[in-house]
Amino acid sequence: MATTKTTTETTAEQTATEEVHSEMFNELNFKYTMGYVTITNLRTRVKLGKKVPAKGITEAEFEQITGIPYSE
Repeated sequence: MATTKTTTETTAEQTATEEVHSEMFNELNFKYTMGYVTITNLRTRVKLGKKVPAKGITEAEFEQITGIPYSE
């Protein structure tokens, strides 16, 4: 009987192309898309993310969500 061995190895190329987002990114992206949060709310989350990273998003993530560059 033949056995097969499966592995889940990631190459350096795969890792380099994957984007890593903050903990709040997916939730805030969904809520912004649905109209539950505003750009002002997201700006506040960027400021909060600078102090407490687990509770906010980065400036780059703000731009990914809204499509506009972050400005205070």
